[in-house]
Amino acid sequence: MQGLDERRGGVTGAPTGAPNGAGGPTPDDEAPDFRRLAIRIFFFNMLVLAAAFTLYWYWVANAVEADILYWIGRQRAAGQTLEFSDYRRGGYPLTVALTFRDVRYAPGGDDAGWSYRVDGVTLSHPLTNPSSLGITLNGSQEVVIGGGGSRSVYGGGFEAAGGTLRAGGWLPNGEFAAREMALVDLASRRGVAVGALALTAAGNAAAPPSPQEPGYRLSMSAARLALPGIDVLPFGPEIAELKVEAEVMGALTPMPLPDLLAAWSEAGGAVELTRLFAAHGPVSAEGTGTLTIAGNGQPEAAFSFHVEGFPLLLDRLVAMGLLDGGTAAGIKGLVMPRAKTDADGKTRVRVPLTLQDGVLTLGPVPLATVPVIRWSGTRVPAVDGS
Repeated sequence: MQGLDERRGGVTGAPTGAPNGAGGPTPDDEAPDFRRLAIRIFFFNMLVLAAAFTLYWYWVANAVEADILYWIGRQRAAGQTLEFSDYRRGGYPLTVALTFRDVRYAPGGDDAGWSYRVDGVTLSHPLTNPSSLGITLNGSQEVVIGGGGSRSVYGGGFEAAGGTLRAGGWLPNGEFAAREMALVDLASRRGVAVGALALTAAGNAAAPPSPQEPGYRLSMSAARLALPGIDVLPFGPEIAELKVEAEVMGALTPMPLPDLLAAWSEAGGAVELTRLFAAHGPVSAEGTGTLTIAGNGQPEAAFSFHVEGFPLLLDRLVAMGLLDGGTAAGIKGLVMPRAKTDADGKTRVRVPLTLQDGVLTLGPVPLATVPVIRWSGTRVPAVDGS
């Protein structure tokens, strides 16, 4: 028993982890200390990187804020009204965002013909894409047109509205989209509403790649475009779908608008409408066209449409008093013999429209006189020479 007690004492009295009762640390004893040290070093490095990134974010945020405020100051110095009540900064960690509250803009100061106000505008600058600037509209909006007794106020809101501006030429590059947006005159209940709106623009209008290539491209698509309170559409207040795709040919150099149009026209500039589509009631039309500015500063255009439901449209225009019955019959006799039934079973007819010398014509049949545009400036002459 004594030997057994001695053996037990020898075993229980040996240092923990010492093999054969020998003293000193083992690899199992050293491993936990090494792992703890590695974890401490890892988290220390992460803290250093986080602190460095935070300092970098604040440096970028200060630069972005200074650039935006400088741009606002330049617009004000140029005579434009650009006001806001206050702003706050946010967006950390991957974006620098400035949110401006109660924003109001007028293009020529307080005496401009129109102004726009919105509850909030957020400008966001992603750190991963420094050449873009996100724009988000918040809250309700208001457009004021005219002044004095003829002042009209259109108010409304939207489910969502915003887009992105990208570095490019002097004209905007980027896209904008809105859902369920409306602007209605509170007095007359007239206005405009759209279920979905998408706008895109790209290119450098001042430097097209070649005379045969467009320097700037635009597109617009709208769904459920309505004009509440305005009885001008033949088949109710809503256009189910509207699409426009356009290419600007010729250089557009920054200068006052009348001078810009005159120089562009003299250089052979044109807008090629590569796609026009509209669906309204039982009628749909798809086509192309070309728009130019004549030497007298007035627009000229040529369009070619393929229209489904064209006789219904003519009959409705006659019923509305916008077209006399004789003219409608003459148009039907001119275009309907060339109507074609497509593979989908729908009958479509080609309708050519021309705008020249202020008169809109369908083939040889005059439809309407277009009002003269009075430009303010020196290069575009008035039509009557005054």
